[in-house]
Amino acid sequence: MRFNWNFDYVKGSKIAYIFSIILTITGIVSILALGLNYAVDFRAGSNVDISVSKAITAEQIKPIVKDIGVDEGDVTITPGLTV
Repeated sequence: MRFNWNFDYVKGSKIAYIFSIILTITGIVSILALGLNYAVDFRAGSNVDISVSKAITAEQIKPIVKDIGVDEGDVTITPGLTV
């Protein structure tokens, strides 16, 4: 059995161009509206993940960070996943 594939590529290219333009405009608008999320790689910093056996708060961590000589402005404490 042989299939007869007749497809109008010129007509299909018009639809593909319109879809591509809409997708590009949507991407540009979303970048402008939401901004970019720069990871550690682009902020010239480092990321240290520490796992502890019990739940601790940010207030308990701050004195430890201060004792090792790191400025509070250089540290961002975020809660991790609890297991």
